[in-house]
Amino acid sequence: MGGVRGRATLLASLPLLLAACTEAPPVVLGGPGVLDRPRALAARDGIVAVVDTSGSLRRLTADGAPAGSHPVMPPGARRGYPLGVLLREDGSATVVHTHDSALVHYARDGRETGRFGDGGVKDGQFCMPQRALRRGEEWIVSEFGYEECRRVQVFDAAGRFLRRIGGPGTDAVFERPMGMALDAAGVLWVADASHFLLRFDPATGRLLGKVGGPGDGPGRLRWPTGVAALPGGGVVVCEAGNHRLQRFDAEGRSLGTFGRPGAAPGEFRGPYDLAVDPPFLFVADTENHRIQRFRLDALPWSVPADPAAAEEKR
Repeated sequence: MGGVRGRATLLASLPLLLAACTEAPPVVLGGPGVLDRPRALAARDGIVAVVDTSGSLRRLTADGAPAGSHPVMPPGARRGYPLGVLLREDGSATVVHTHDSALVHYARDGRETGRFGDGGVKDGQFCMPQRALRRGEEWIVSEFGYEECRRVQVFDAAGRFLRRIGGPGTDAVFERPMGMALDAAGVLWVADASHFLLRFDPATGRLLGKVGGPGDGPGRLRWPTGVAALPGGGVVVCEAGNHRLQRFDAEGRSLGTFGRPGAAPGEFRGPYDLAVDPPFLFVADTENHRIQRFRLDALPWSVPADPAAAEEKR
């Protein structure tokens, strides 16, 4: 009987043992003295691009080895630092110059190859642009500054204005739109740093759903500043105010959280951006001056006890 009970106990504990075996510790890239408050992050084809408050764009391999660096701000510049970066297929990068109201394109060697945007509140102008992404030949840019500029704008490949989501004359759904992602179904997700996560049809601007609200329970958010699409559907969000990550399914239901305040591996202080380059998730752990790398299939999400608690607000 003892042997039977022993085998039953072992079988019952097998899922926990397997989870422990598959959980992989995070890998730290950078750190104090290497990175200075990284706030913009992109990852593609094994390369991680970081813009920090040194005013430089740094490229790292997925293991943290240096892969190039060049300034994106002139020496002695006194204006604020860029808040967005995007890596292109050819290895070039686009940096969102938040305080200079422009998107600037850089070759791998740091040469500026083009730019678009100028300051203002009219359609097609920028007022504190935050992040940018590509949808086919379109540019999608989030921004907030003056009340008129709490919006997402869409441009063609040459930087000509096409349409906007939010802003004057609309339902004004945004307060502080920042991070953006296109999921596997082509839905546009926008992290509004005023504690919400919104989903849109990017072609029409129609609001598909809204989740969040201030708090630290399942489905609640505090200063969500970055969002990234997951390969299997849904998204992951970094919350600068809750010092954690939170995962959502394609309908906006919380599937769990990970992280807590601190400086140990797997802990965060003000995570400001994140990027997915399978099989890895990279997180800009801003106030710890580092990037943390996690395996997507090994993150130990703390699953909500009651999934209905994170039901989508319609």
